[in-house]
Amino acid sequence: MRARTGTWILLAAVAVALLVASPAVANVYCVDVIDATCTDQLPPGDASAAFSLANGNPGEDAIRLGAATYPAPTTNSFRDSSDSDPLHVIGLGAGVTTLTGPDTAAAQTYLLLGATGSSVSGLTVLVQPGVNSFGDVGIFMGDVDMTDVTVDGTGTDNVTGVRAGSNAASVPSIAESTINLPRSSPSGNLGISLDGNASLERSTVTADQAIRVSSSGGTASLNQVRLRPGSGGVSVDAGTVEITNSLIDLGNGPPGAAALAAVNYNAGTTPKTINARHVTIVGGSPGSIGVISVASNPTVQQTATVSLNDSVIAGPSISIYREASNTTGTPSTASVTTSYSNYDPATAVDVNGVNGAGAIAADHQTNLSPGFVDAAGGDFRLAPGSLLLDLGDPDPAGPAVDLDGATRIVDGDADGVLRRDPGAFELQDLSPPQTVITAGPAGKTTNNRPSFSFTSDEAGSTFVCALDGATGVPCGLATGTETVTALANGAHTFSVQAVDVNGNIDPSPAVRSFSVVDPPDRTHPQTSILKVPKRLRGTTATIRFKSNERGSTFQCRLDHGRYRRCTSPLRLKHLKPGTHSFRVRAVDRVGNIDRSPAIATFRRVRERQ
Repeated sequence: MRARTGTWILLAAVAVALLVASPAVANVYCVDVIDATCTDQLPPGDASAAFSLANGNPGEDAIRLGAATYPAPTTNSFRDSSDSDPLHVIGLGAGVTTLTGPDTAAAQTYLLLGATGSSVSGLTVLVQPGVNSFGDVGIFMGDVDMTDVTVDGTGTDNVTGVRAGSNAASVPSIAESTINLPRSSPSGNLGISLDGNASLERSTVTADQAIRVSSSGGTASLNQVRLRPGSGGVSVDAGTVEITNSLIDLGNGPPGAAALAAVNYNAGTTPKTINARHVTIVGGSPGSIGVISVASNPTVQQTATVSLNDSVIAGPSISIYREASNTTGTPSTASVTTSYSNYDPATAVDVNGVNGAGAIAADHQTNLSPGFVDAAGGDFRLAPGSLLLDLGDPDPAGPAVDLDGATRIVDGDADGVLRRDPGAFELQDLSPPQTVITAGPAGKTTNNRPSFSFTSDEAGSTFVCALDGATGVPCGLATGTETVTALANGAHTFSVQAVDVNGNIDPSPAVRSFSVVDPPDRTHPQTSILKVPKRLRGTTATIRFKSNERGSTFQCRLDHGRYRRCTSPLRLKHLKPGTHSFRVRAVDRVGNIDRSPAIATFRRVRERQ
């Protein structure tokens, strides 16, 4: 993905500041850039002067170019003539800083950087269109790093966008760059030629032949690349290609167009190997091929090997073509092994001719409709509900992200198990789970350590619980039930959020509000009579009584009457002569009544006449 111009201005300044701070850097030549990092300020528009000065100056140098188009006065003007002194060419961003050359019939290289440790970043190389482009090379680089560079060869023929590679221990890299050449031209175009160890990441290549690898012992590593070839995606005639998280769209290329090809029709004997994982191959007209593994030169023994893991072939009329043969007497071997990949085996061609060996071997192969989001519109991500979701290798080892840079291993089919999808893209689960509290108090409770049970609509979810607005903590790990710590009386709130296996959190927690209260008072009060007369001669008696519970009221009964509300002391009036029975029972504040009233008897005697 291309960075914004402002970002690249900052990165360029930082990069040059680091170079100037190093004793190895001699000069920073600036054209249309003015700041403290520049050691030499050159006339506006004169990029060729900067290259001339850098070539004449020993040691490591840098060239900074501003927001302009810089035409070379002659062919091959923008070049580093040193094989040992690194040169760093820094623009303000692809599409902002542009290098171009003269429109001439002579074949030319627009930018050449050969010294190990050199770099180029933040610019566009514009290749002149038309018949004069025949044989031109946009960028020729040895052990060099290239970032945020566009090679624009619109309307060209027989052009190589970038030629790179090294058999040295270090590996040149191309990242976040775009090669744009015609997918079809009279003599064909080559996007990138990798002649040794090299890496290509997060880049897009459009060309007749997108990438060609030829290395006697090196490895080309391709990761997160989008290839839009006409006749060929990745072709290796010697060496090894490791390609992951990539999309190859053959479009409407001619018959024989192939996405991945390990083949050398010449008499080359260096083994050819392609290891592909998480590659999506689409497009293609009749006669197009997804994967080729061929060792068939009649005069020499050859070896071609392709492994296709967690990948999808959907579009080419021939899914896999494998052929081995020769006339030397020593077998040539071509093999293709697939694992957890989706393609139609009925369209595969598996041929061993004379002295041919090898086969197509498939493990956990599927043949399902991929269910892309919008194949007609060029969106080859798997749609929700695709039959391929979670059908990749269950082994968690492997790439951590997909072609988009999104998390690679996701639970796409909502079964609660994390597992990768085949192909370049991983369906991202952005839907949060829903949480439901299934049990637990609501309203008043006398339990100061209540338990709550909860569940989620997504299998495999974990939970985060919070009490009274505190920070949530993992909970219910084994049972989906959580018992809270001892709580004080009063109002409380319990909340819980489900977290699905993909890390999505329920944004609306399930909540229960409740109050902890004391248990109900079911203890009956006790009543006692404090004072009662035994014998009295008058018609009035005073009786005193109490309860063991403060705040109690009382009910009193005399003889065979009914209980009536009363208070202590109680004055009984108009008593008749004889024995009387008095009962009193307490009633506490919650209505509990003494089940064994206090009883007292007394006697009123007649007064003497």
